Amino acid sequence: MRMAELDALAELSPEERELYIRLNEKYNCRLIEKLYRIMDEVNQDRKDCD
Repeated sequence: MRMAELDALAELSPEERELYIRLNEKYNCRLIEKLYRIMDEVNQDRKDCD
């Protein structure tokens, strides 16, 4: 995390901080799932070219 993010988190209440962290984790999980889907498509395209 960058310093600005840490400073902003420090100003949040514990409940707000927990919500922020959970939303961020959920967002990151979606990005990872999307990345895996793209990787699968690329691997399939490679197989099709063989």
